[in-house]
Amino acid sequence: MNVTAERCPNCNAPLTLDGNVCAYCRVPLQVDGLPAVKAPPGDVSGPFEMEVRDIFSITGRGIIVIGQVGRGRVAVGDQLVLEGAGGRVATSCEAIEKFQKTLDQAVAGDNVGLQLRGVKKDQVAKGDWVRAG
Repeated sequence: MNVTAERCPNCNAPLTLDGNVCAYCRVPLQVDGLPAVKAPPGDVSGPFEMEVRDIFSITGRGIIVIGQVGRGRVAVGDQLVLEGAGGRVATSCEAIEKFQKTLDQAVAGDNVGLQLRGVKKDQVAKGDWVRAG
């Protein structure tokens, strides 16, 4: 079998195949060495929630929280609640950005930045949650 990858994309071990499976981590691979099975999409049916992984304060724009949407979907204009060490703060989503592209909405599994209205930097910390309000 002719495999183009030199390392398993899942475990980064030197690629040795046992059939179409990585001999080290046992993940099924396609002939070109890429994983044969994609991760299932996140749960878009539930209410929106996202854990804050990073925070940026941009002059003239406000607070941007970065994270991966854990469940549900969020759209520009949605009412949200920021919950964490700073208490519970009502806010709304002013903008959504994913890899320097502006989006109208984000769904579970997307890594995004959310611009939040009316939130001060001391009201948000890593590990806080943004949820549907």
